[in-house]
Amino acid sequence: ATENRRRFAEYVLSQPPALPPRMQFQYSNAGYVIAAALAEKVAKRSWEELVRTRIFEPLHMTSAGIGWPSRVWGHERVDGALKPVDPHGPYQLQDFLAPAGDLHMTSDDLAAFLRAHLRAMNGKMTLISPATASVMHTKRKKSGLGFGVATVAGFEDVATHSGSADTMVTVIAIAPHDDVAV
Repeated sequence: ATENRRRFAEYVLSQPPALPPRMQFQYSNAGYVIAAALAEKVAKRSWEELVRTRIFEPLHMTSAGIGWPSRVWGHERVDGALKPVDPHGPYQLQDFLAPAGDLHMTSDDLAAFLRAHLRAMNGKMTLISPATASVMHTKRKKSGLGFGVATVAGFEDVATHSGSADTMVTVIAIAPHDDVAV
């Protein structure tokens, strides 16, 4: 997976930008893969190991893992109805794309992750420093680093993200000024 990410990052970075830099925003999963490849090069450890040891373990996210969850099936729409998708079936993200959305966890473990961000955004040291949270959650055009930044239901500067591997979806929002994360 590490070698596949490196090759993918080299390919993407050899292409001309899809949009003029710093002028427009367009979401791309490639950015997550490139960031993972950079982290792997600097840390000399796989992205999978970094996620486990730098996020899951310190936050005690015991249900969190990479790939499809073993006991939960996602669903797809077929002829207007939802149909279960076998987690061992042919639909899987390729290994190099894991940083773009191949994580699973319980809602309690997701809440631990959101709490770490919320506390850091409110100036408290967690596994994320307040300085890092400030960089991650500062709006540039439309988003921060990995998070959207928007006004949601009247709340200002809400960090948002939604992710889906087509069969399951997660939507999050962190409103630091109101001390709320959902």
